[in-house]
Amino acid sequence: HREIGMIRASNGYHVDTPGQILDVLMDSGFPDNVEPEDAPLAHRIINDEVTEFITPYKVRMAFKSFKPYKVAGPDGIPPIALHHLNESAQEYVAELFRAVIRTGYTPRVWREIRVAYIPKPGKETYDNVKAFRPISLSNFLGKALERIVQWYVSEKIIITPLPNQHAYTAGFGTETALTTATNFMEKFVLRGQYCLAVSFDCTGAFDYIQHDKARTT
Repeated sequence: HREIGMIRASNGYHVDTPGQILDVLMDSGFPDNVEPEDAPLAHRIINDEVTEFITPYKVRMAFKSFKPYKVAGPDGIPPIALHHLNESAQEYVAELFRAVIRTGYTPRVWREIRVAYIPKPGKETYDNVKAFRPISLSNFLGKALERIVQWYVSEKIIITPLPNQHAYTAGFGTETALTTATNFMEKFVLRGQYCLAVSFDCTGAFDYIQHDKARTT
């Protein structure tokens, strides 16, 4: 366990009061974060295919996909409580999810997130904001809807995985990515040839990506 102490801001100066430290951490982990308009989207196009995809069964499976005793979000409802909802409650939640998709409005309570900053191991100093990783704890009701939408995208839109993509692809992951890369390199080494590998890390790739550029049509 390590407490967060003096932090160096982007201007190079150190801050040490709780309020200043929190501001620096939030600006780094959640840049350009603004409160969205608290109203349904105007001229919302209702996609019946998406709403029909949301069923009580998928609601139940989305809840079951979360480990029962994971830490709850701001609403204090852990997955184990959602695991035990009866069929009537599951139908109610399914209709609530459909309403969110139809209106484009996400309930304000689902937008509330608890953030814990975890120190990254092995750092020489912890006065740098990048030495801490923000862990976001959101409400599992909202996460369940996200999970169902992810299933819809995987089943109905991205039917064929992108070439060589291992992340966010069913049946693929870190192990398959490492195996594929290792096999590729060994093939050249065993032939007495050279293999050039380039690795790069986009700092804050998910923090700074423009949503309109990431959307698919």
